[in-house]
Amino acid sequence: MSVFLKNDIKAELVAKQGDPELLIISIGDRELLLLAAYIAPVKSLTGVVNPYEVIARVITGTPRHTHTLLTGDLNTRVADFNRMWGGFDPEDPFGIVTGEAESGGEVRRWGRRRTPEGDMARRAGAIHPRISKDTVCDPRGSQCLQFCDDMAMDILNGCCAGDEEGAWTFTARGGSARSVNDLGIASAGLFERVESFQSINVVTRTMPGQAEVPLRLAKTTMPHHYLKSRCLGL
Repeated sequence: MSVFLKNDIKAELVAKQGDPELLIISIGDRELLLLAAYIAPVKSLTGVVNPYEVIARVITGTPRHTHTLLTGDLNTRVADFNRMWGGFDPEDPFGIVTGEAESGGEVRRWGRRRTPEGDMARRAGAIHPRISKDTVCDPRGSQCLQFCDDMAMDILNGCCAGDEEGAWTFTARGGSARSVNDLGIASAGLFERVESFQSINVVTRTMPGQAEVPLRLAKTTMPHHYLKSRCLGL
C-alpha cells in the first residue's frame, strides 16, 4: 500500500498498523489526519472481527487533528446508507444490519435486525444522502455505519461532485461481480470542504504466474493545498 502526495504538502508518517493495514499520516500542522487503509475481506481467514473498532481507537489515540479522512480498499459494502442524525437508538428494533463472525471459536454478533422500515429510516435520516449502484449492505457495512455514527464521519462515495451516481469501484474479470467496496470517509468538518471525490473502477487482471491482482486508485480533492491528496493502493 502506498500514498502519493503533492511535493508541496507538509506530511509526516505517524505510524503503521498491521491489522487492519493502515498508513497513518499527519498533513499540515495537524490539519488533516489521513488514514490509508486496507481491510481484509470478511471471508478472509485473517483479520480482526471488527476492524472499525481498531480504526476508531487509532483515531482517538492520535493527537487531535482538525480533520480526518479514512480512505482505501475497505472491502465494505454499505448500499446507499450514510451517517444518521443522532445515530440509531440501541433499543430501536429497526437498527442497522445484523452480522456475525467467528473469532477464536466464539461467535460475535453486532448491529440490529435489518428490516425494510429500518432501511427507510436510515435513508431518510441521513445527514448526507447517498446514491450507490451497489444495493448490498453486508455485515462489514454494518460495522462501518456504526463507526460513522459514533465518530461523526460521512461516506463520500455517491454524494460528492465527481461521483454523483455512486459508481462501481470493483469489477471482477469478465464482469461476473461488481461492488462499491473502496470508500472515502471524512469527518464532518472536512466533508463540507470536499470539492470532488472519485474512486476509479478496479478491474481484476491476471498477471503471468500470479493470482489476480486488483489495482486501486482513489482521489479526493479539497480547496486548500494541504488537503489535495492522491492515494494509490496495490
